[in-house]
Amino acid sequence: MQAFIKKHSPFITGILSGFDRLVFRGFLSSLNYKGGMHAYLSKTDVSFNEFSKHVQMVTSKVKEGATQCAEKYKRPLVYLPSSETSKEELAKSIMKRDGIKKGLICVLTAVEPCTSVDLHRNRQEKKVELVFRRRKCLHVLLDSIIIASRKDF
Repeated sequence: MQAFIKKHSPFITGILSGFDRLVFRGFLSSLNYKGGMHAYLSKTDVSFNEFSKHVQMVTSKVKEGATQCAEKYKRPLVYLPSSETSKEELAKSIMKRDGIKKGLICVLTAVEPCTSVDLHRNRQEKKVELVFRRRKCLHVLLDSIIIASRKDF
């Protein structure tokens, strides 16, 4: 931890220490609008004709990575058939059941509502374009706990 603090000291304004669970959530904001998605496809050299194949390949890699992570750390990979299931409560119960004090608790997957990119054939303008649509998408969540003690700082 000292090496991290030393390396990033110009950007650190304070340090909190103690025992707690850290939850990091995020998304790729650059892919959440047409211009960003166009830039991504251009940078990765993916044409609209290859779009479907490309997103299926990326999805497959995400699922494979999550499965490998669960196997590597011998943690459960749980598919949730309902988006109503509380992922936090499930992770807490697995943590308690298995006596997890730090590290990966479980990998959860669920099909839930989301906004996703799709191709649309615009007949008026006679072109194919990207559109964002509400649909159901696979979500993969790696739930873990990170515990640091004062001596780590």
